[in-house]
Amino acid sequence: MNKHPFRVERMLYQLHQAGVLARQQAIVIGEFTRGKLSDYDNNGYTLDAVID
Repeated sequence: MNKHPFRVERMLYQLHQAGVLARQQAIVIGEFTRGKLSDYDNNGYTLDAVID
């Protein structure tokens, strides 16, 4: 998947606000192999930070 970390965070936050994540027992996150940091991902904001 070729998504910037801030976009992944936005998608997860939208699911959280909709109450979807509260009903889940697990979330499967695949491999993000082609993602590159953008200007919005400053200060070392990585996908690992989003997941944490």
